[in-house]
Amino acid sequence: MSRFSSWPDVKRRMRERRPEVSAAEWADRRQAARSATEAYVLARQKSPKQQPS
Repeated sequence: MSRFSSWPDVKRRMRERRPEVSAAEWADRRQAARSATEAYVLARQKSPKQQPS
């Protein structure tokens, strides 16, 4: 048995620990995380590459 959990297991446990959070709120959180990740990636692509010193 792996000592690490699969991502679906982690998500299932998160939802089980927070039963008061609706499916719609989980979807909103998921979209917010995607948007934040996309913004980070786009910002990194636009920034000039730094030369190692």
